Amino acid sequence: MSVNAVPFDSMILDVGPQSEKDITSALSSCKTLIWNGPLGAFEYPPFDHATTAVAQAVAMMTGEGKLLSVAGGAIQYLLYLTLGD
Repeated sequence: MSVNAVPFDSMILDVGPQSEKDITSALSSCKTLIWNGPLGAFEYPPFDHATTAVAQAVAMMTGEGKLLSVAGGAIQYLLYLTLGD
């Protein structure tokens, strides 16, 4: 759903699938990523989907040496779960 289609009295708790694809795609042109927070209310499934998907892409690129990622808090934990030590 487009952000413009969200009813006035509703909450947006995660980015949509197109934004997730756009963010993941944009990572290929990055050399360094400073990530300072989740993309949505990731503590509550299904609103963890985009944060987890992008974190997995970041972790894969970081593990391959294609990206230097700097993250804190919960994002660092997600990267740790994906990459390990």
